[in-house]
Amino acid sequence: MGYDPPMTFPIDCQALLNRLRDADGADRVRLLLELSNQLKTTDKLQACRWIDEARRMVDREGSVDEFSALRESVLSAACRLHSELGNGATSLELAEEVLAMASGDRARVHAHHLLGMAQAVRGEATVARDQHQRAVDLQQALDDDPPLLAECMFGLAGATLQLGDLAGGLKIAESALAIAREHAALAVAARLAFVIGQAQSGLGESLAALSSFDHALRDARSTGDLWLEARIEGQTGRVHSVMGDHAAALEKCGRALSMTRAHGDVVMTNALLLLMSDACTVMDANEQGATYLRELLVNCEETGNLYYESQAWCRLAHFQSQQGELDEALESAHRALDVADRAANQGERTKAQLALGAVRQSMKSYEAAHAHFDLVLEWSREHGDAWSEIHALLHKAEVCIDQRDFDAAINLAAQVLKGSTYDRSLARAHGRLADAYEGLGDLANALHHLKLNHALVSKTAKTNEKDRLEVARVQQELTQARRDADRAVERGEANYRALVEHSPYVIHQLAVDGNVISTNPAGRLLLDLAPDVEASGVAHLRAIKAGWERDRVGVLFEEACRGRSNEFQFKSGAGAFFDGCFVPIEDAAGRVRRVLFLGLDVTARIEAERERGRLLREQAESQRLAVIGRLAATVAHDFNNYLTSLLFRPRLIENEFEGPVPAAVDKHLREIESTVTSAAGVTRQLLTFSRQQVVRPQVIVCDDVIRGLKSVLELSLPENVQLEFELISGAAAIRMDPSHLEQVVLNLVLNARDALVSAGQITVVTRLMTSGDDEHTQASALLSKTPCVLLEVRDTGPGIDPEIIPHLFEPFFTTKSLTQGTGLGLATVHSVVQQSGGVVSVNSQLGVGTTFRIYLPMTLATVVRPRAEGPSQAADTSGGEGVLLCEDDREIRLGVEKVLQSAGYEVYSAACPSEALELVQARPASIDLLVTDVVLPEMSGIDLAEELRRRRPGLEVLFVSGYATNEAFLAEISGGEHRYLEKPFSPNDLLDAVRETIDAQRRVTDPG
Repeated sequence: MGYDPPMTFPIDCQALLNRLRDADGADRVRLLLELSNQLKTTDKLQACRWIDEARRMVDREGSVDEFSALRESVLSAACRLHSELGNGATSLELAEEVLAMASGDRARVHAHHLLGMAQAVRGEATVARDQHQRAVDLQQALDDDPPLLAECMFGLAGATLQLGDLAGGLKIAESALAIAREHAALAVAARLAFVIGQAQSGLGESLAALSSFDHALRDARSTGDLWLEARIEGQTGRVHSVMGDHAAALEKCGRALSMTRAHGDVVMTNALLLLMSDACTVMDANEQGATYLRELLVNCEETGNLYYESQAWCRLAHFQSQQGELDEALESAHRALDVADRAANQGERTKAQLALGAVRQSMKSYEAAHAHFDLVLEWSREHGDAWSEIHALLHKAEVCIDQRDFDAAINLAAQVLKGSTYDRSLARAHGRLADAYEGLGDLANALHHLKLNHALVSKTAKTNEKDRLEVARVQQELTQARRDADRAVERGEANYRALVEHSPYVIHQLAVDGNVISTNPAGRLLLDLAPDVEASGVAHLRAIKAGWERDRVGVLFEEACRGRSNEFQFKSGAGAFFDGCFVPIEDAAGRVRRVLFLGLDVTARIEAERERGRLLREQAESQRLAVIGRLAATVAHDFNNYLTSLLFRPRLIENEFEGPVPAAVDKHLREIESTVTSAAGVTRQLLTFSRQQVVRPQVIVCDDVIRGLKSVLELSLPENVQLEFELISGAAAIRMDPSHLEQVVLNLVLNARDALVSAGQITVVTRLMTSGDDEHTQASALLSKTPCVLLEVRDTGPGIDPEIIPHLFEPFFTTKSLTQGTGLGLATVHSVVQQSGGVVSVNSQLGVGTTFRIYLPMTLATVVRPRAEGPSQAADTSGGEGVLLCEDDREIRLGVEKVLQSAGYEVYSAACPSEALELVQARPASIDLLVTDVVLPEMSGIDLAEELRRRRPGLEVLFVSGYATNEAFLAEISGGEHRYLEKPFSPNDLLDAVRETIDAQRRVTDPG
């Protein structure tokens, strides 16, 4: 029926649940309402689920008198729970419905109180305060329920605090607490003491706040309000964090978090995670704070709580900005704004705008930052939200200081001093004023505001008096040192020229209007002045900027004229790179009189760093591909074992039939073989990419191989795709594994087929290439060494996005769906061509088509064309030879054993090398051939073969493996020094290889 009970319930709730299972109609609504009331202090989320079910029943049966009488109670309880859970839109809708139903003064008191709670959750503090004030006025006129009056005053105090009037909210809450205690309303008293503690904490009265929280905690425990108890513990932790007692802060918050998790209160858990992240802000523990926020975001996604989700994104943006992750911070701030919009919560939307502005400020996007803060100011002034207004003013002041607009910063900070009573805000305002006056050179005012800032910080954070005085003393010493430095500059003017004449640095002394007062020989070269020309009055900043980054240099110079040093890098008109800086030179009064420009030619360093960066990127890419290659080879090895076992199944099934295999069964067996063969192609791509496949390069004619693929390619294409061939490279030979060349052509043609949205044409071209063709600069290094055969595959498709082209040959990169591609096709092409000493390039134009070019070096060696052979007769030519089989995979071992036995061979099977050695010891003369896997336990198949050949010289060996891990062995196989059968192989492949190996040995021992 919609409720989702937790694991256990209190005894009273369990009894109600037992009754609920059989209840219907209005009785069910009453039971749901009672259950909700029972759990609202311990499991608020479950309580909300039950009351929502009751609300749905009342809405369906609203016309029935019995339900109509319950409607106001159900809606009121639902509104209160949704408000406490932060669901602003739902609670506001319910509150407005309750107000519309209110028929008497008492009902209107409740309705206005509920409406105020809902509007407070939505961030509409001014409207919320008005609604609570109406509720208070109505109840005072009735004068019949003091606890209800105290509760209405609790709402009024909370809204007043939300508007930033901490002193006013504290006064209201204290009056209400006196009423609640007089009438023993402990539940309301606990909440009021909690609000009083919050106000005192905001006013910097940390010890008083802790005392209030202690009283609130006692009352909450006496009423069994676990939800409020956890909140009080969390706020107590925050106060300890502000006081610098971080250990106590984490202990309190951790205790509260354990309580909420134990009772399954996800919403309160979210609130505590938010508090703990705030504590981490004070402690500068950004990583831990971000961890809490990510857990909070997971909870919000599960519960759909937009209120906490918006706050979490805002705080995460702050942490990411502190870590320098500005792009991530910007995305988090936008997420916060989006969530606030979906929740229709203007208060949270305002916080998201503040977070966006702060991130934009960190990114030095000052105009965008101002725009966000201006939106906050507009809304906060319209709705009387003093907290948001103060924070927006402080942020704007910081941005103005970054922009060197000190007068505007002073004006904004002064507005904060005028409108705020919050010590922390006042401390920040005095800090901004100190920064602004220092920027203007008014050191006396700067020191004055610094002292006020330290006094307020000392008050709120309990800074040690000795430390505070030490900070002030250091500030005075720094100011005095700066004045002494100015006088030293004036006294040392005569020595300046002698020092700079022989300096490798470019040194210009500039007037504030941009004229060059003096320069040194290095500076004359940059200005392109003759050595005998006096610089004074000749050059101007505009002339200097002519070869520089014009706008940027001008802005930096203007900042230096306002007293701000800066460093930058620029490129001269001649293409040289310089590290430069502007240093303001001030007089005794702190006014900038001149600007010193220093520059050093760092072209050689920049070029060396670029080369080093390129080499590091190439090294990292090589390491990355090597790791992926090893992973791919390992996967392919295991997969090949499975495929080999599957390939043997059809033969074993056929052997079970005494006569011909039924047609239906034969059809399925052939389909199994076809599917396994297709899967083997995927593993072959993996092995080719990882360079673990056995490569057998031969001297081949490119055109001949492609002609042999023609029919296969044509069958692979739909009727609306036309395939053309222009094979004009003639008899030019290349050295390459023929299967690799086939793989390259197939991959490129099928890739082109998939690129064609509708009808189109694919053209396969071959021709000879030599150096000197401007169109083929990507292969110029290869063409300069040797002529090449060029293989082109062109299509008339839509082309490739330029942003995708750099990633085309990356392994597992694909723009196709999961069912259409593995992302290995082009990576395999790239790997194969590189192994053959070739080059791959791609040219594409959107709307026109794409061309892949493969350059393969020619060879002068003679092409050896294979002689035609008839079908395999291996199964009919067994002479009863003995075969020792060593294979650790049980399925493959049994399959190979049965196939060889059915062909007439005497098979001796071993699961490991030690068993194989024992079999040879027992039957030395009965074994004609060793068939062994390369990778075995105890020792490798290579070592096993060597050991057996020592005992029995001349023993022929057939190696089988999914891939070769030994590079030397891989080279020997590729050179034809070992017989090798690559997994997966079919029964016929096995029989052919065994027969050929035994016959080859006999031809050696008996050439006649």
